[in-house]
Amino acid sequence: MSLSPGEPAATPGGAQPAAGAQTPSAGQVPPAGQAPSAGQAPSAGQAPSAGQAPSAGQGAPASLRPPGTFGGLGGIGGLGRWSAVSSGAVGTGAVPRGRNRIPARLIVGVLCALIFFTTATRIAPAIRAGLHDGTRGSWVATNQKCVHSACTWQGKFVLPNGHVLQTADQYDGQLGSAVHAGTSLPALYTGGSGTVFPANGSDLWISLLAALVLSALGLYWASHRYVAAYLRQRREQDAVTSPRH
Repeated sequence: MSLSPGEPAATPGGAQPAAGAQTPSAGQVPPAGQAPSAGQAPSAGQAPSAGQAPSAGQGAPASLRPPGTFGGLGGIGGLGRWSAVSSGAVGTGAVPRGRNRIPARLIVGVLCALIFFTTATRIAPAIRAGLHDGTRGSWVATNQKCVHSACTWQGKFVLPNGHVLQTADQYDGQLGSAVHAGTSLPALYTGGSGTVFPANGSDLWISLLAALVLSALGLYWASHRYVAAYLRQRREQDAVTSPRH
């Protein structure tokens, strides 16, 4: 069949385009519901035509997404980055909570170790004072030392014959407000520490023993896990290195 000049060509199937209808040109996005022509990129939300790859960031099917991607965020890592951005931790120098905290077991262990060793050096002289076992003499006040509002008297321990046995000792007993330099009180020196006890004994050993037991329990709580792990590791190493019979 011959066509006259200006007459539109018939489409396959015999259908002819309507008058005034235009074919989309290259680079033009076709309307919704219409398949794009060859070389034309599909619009957002539009399925790509046969042989055409989806563009980056487009809603591609799950089977065509690269492994580990989830909505363009890169899987779990992407979700982590998204949460960091949304919380304001990126670019602000914010540190996640709980990263730089000192473990509570470490703090308790250090404090209990200090209390334990300080108490252990003082409990033996205090027990002897409780048993009234020691050298009898006099404690003579020499000078007063004050740190802020806490003041303590220093003195010397003098034997009955006038010989000075110890200097710069503290008196572990009640001192009245009338104490001054030169005040002399009957005292008991048990040795082993810079403390002089009253002549009638002292109950200081009771509080020291309680502090010693509590600090030992605190040390056990703070270190038993690490000690058990160390011993288990040593046993495993010995089992590996020891010759088998």
